[in-house]
Amino acid sequence: MTTSAVRLTAVRNWRGFRTTWARWSAIVVLLTVGLGVVVGLLASATSTLQGIERGAREGRLADGMVITEVPLTPAQLADAQAVGARIEPTPYVDVPGRSGDQDTTVRAFRADQKVSRPTLDVGALPGRTDEVMVEKKHAAAHDLRVGDTVMVGGRQLRISGIGSLPDYTLASPRLGQTSDPATFALMVVDPRTYEQLAASHPRDEVYAYGYVLTGASQDRLRQHLQQIPLDPDRARDPYVTRAIEAARQGGVPLSYPAMSLFLPSGDNPRITGAISDARTTMVVTLVTTVLVTLLVAYVLAEFSRDRILRDAVVIGTQSALGTGEAALLRYYLILPLVVTVVGAGMGTILGRLMAPSLGLVTGYYSFPAISVEPTPLIVVATIAVPALAVALVNILVIHRALDRPTQELLRRQVSAGPSLPLRLDRLPFVTMFRLRQALRTLGSYLLIAAGLFLCSLLMVFGLGMRSSMDAYLARAEADLTFHDYYTLRFPDLTKVPAGAHPAVAVPMQVLDRDGRAGKSLTVLGIAPGDPYFPIDVSRLGPHELVLSKAAAQKYRLDVGDTLALSDGSTLNWAFRVVGVADYDAIAFGFTTPARAEELLDPAIPVAARRMSAPDGGVVVPYYNALLSDQPLDLDPDRVLSHATREEMLGGWSSSMRCSRASCRWSPGRRC
Repeated sequence: MTTSAVRLTAVRNWRGFRTTWARWSAIVVLLTVGLGVVVGLLASATSTLQGIERGAREGRLADGMVITEVPLTPAQLADAQAVGARIEPTPYVDVPGRSGDQDTTVRAFRADQKVSRPTLDVGALPGRTDEVMVEKKHAAAHDLRVGDTVMVGGRQLRISGIGSLPDYTLASPRLGQTSDPATFALMVVDPRTYEQLAASHPRDEVYAYGYVLTGASQDRLRQHLQQIPLDPDRARDPYVTRAIEAARQGGVPLSYPAMSLFLPSGDNPRITGAISDARTTMVVTLVTTVLVTLLVAYVLAEFSRDRILRDAVVIGTQSALGTGEAALLRYYLILPLVVTVVGAGMGTILGRLMAPSLGLVTGYYSFPAISVEPTPLIVVATIAVPALAVALVNILVIHRALDRPTQELLRRQVSAGPSLPLRLDRLPFVTMFRLRQALRTLGSYLLIAAGLFLCSLLMVFGLGMRSSMDAYLARAEADLTFHDYYTLRFPDLTKVPAGAHPAVAVPMQVLDRDGRAGKSLTVLGIAPGDPYFPIDVSRLGPHELVLSKAAAQKYRLDVGDTLALSDGSTLNWAFRVVGVADYDAIAFGFTTPARAEELLDPAIPVAARRMSAPDGGVVVPYYNALLSDQPLDLDPDRVLSHATREEMLGGWSSSMRCSRASCRWSPGRRC
């Protein structure tokens, strides 16, 4: 095109914009607001992923975590090295603390650990015995800054730095629990301070390790560590020695593994929760972007078609004078593209300004500080994708509108709309008039319907997700009728504590079609008439289970299906699903206590019975789980884990899941 032709095209488009400025401005506003929110959410989600990746890289995040009952010996660490894994100590101790005027629980780590090291936002790692680094979410909850003081285990320490730990992106005290940064604090102290805290709270120290795979697979390392027995002479729990001796006297060997938890980083909900939330936000945002782009493209295409119909005589004249279709196409395409680019550009600017405030993910998780702003790819895509979509749709619509003979364009015609298989002249005049007008402007009505459909779809998607979550939590709250749930390693079989209902809980792993262990399922043996689970298990056979609805939906099973389970070592069982109970709270496989006991190592019940009645006296039927309406007064050394109703509901409401497939036993008290 010549310079004069370009100038003339620009003048005509400007006149066209001034004539219908309201509709074009509405498109700009729609793009600005819609893409502004999209860019802000994408920037928040990508910043979360970048922050987590930076923390993992700079903090040398281990490939997984191991917790043992006793410290591993140098020889055991060397054996793991020979298998193909480097294991580094990352111990911690839970001690009472105080931040500001509030009592807290402090989880203290050593500043010199070699893997899963803390990363700093401000300040420095503690280098003296009176210094401490505080996790950033706890610091924000109490408005703590470098130079302030906190109480840790009765010691007043000065804050030398504020940062985060790569394996505690969700700073929760236990796996599957929600984060409460006001009452739970992660802190890093000098090695000498740590030794003093551990010495003053020996029962609260956890022997944790981080492993880095150097050739071994996750399964190979797990199998190797499971074979390390717990030395009863080194066990802190006095019942370990008694159980092993009782089993020996009963004629069955019993060996507890030294490892109580094996958790790869990819299965750690403290790490994966933030990644999952960020990716979900990105997917939902991208779907919204596509819907908004299609809506805008269709609206602009209808505007262009309307312009062509109004300018039909002028177009016919230009065609008769030799103006090509390409030139006309460029003319009618310029204004929609300019409007789209301007709206997308303004939306990008608005999104960049809004991004720090849209902390749907960044505000909940803990990771190194990173600027929350759109990446160059997001900026380019936000402008280029809508422009490309608008161009393609408009080219199709405009080409179809221009693809008519010149004589037809020279005659001003009114579209009669599509024909219908009915005689309109037989209808009343008002009805006939309305139908004809509707058919002549059918595109506008379809546009309105499409817009309402997309708006309703987004509303139903957002509000429906919230309502479905609320409905699930309401059902779970109704099903979860007990208050406390204890699992015991060393039950006292002389009696059942008052107010408690015994059960036999066996954590199992579900095998896939290839025989590989996947997610976990707890087989729960309950007595007939149990008040917390109104399920009839009295007629079940040795290889039959009644699944809770939560388990059936989780594993997509129904009555008559076969379920393969493993105890995590060498034994596998096949069960037939004979019923699905209306129980949504927890994924359980229900059976009788005697059937569940058959899934345990035979030495465990024998040891428990001989420990309770060494002389062979009468004991109650074996149990290793207790459910009650209120807390029980139990010996802490007998308790393996304790969960309350509030903790379970709180964990579900935050969409946190604790995978027990990696544990040989049930999760420890301080996982």
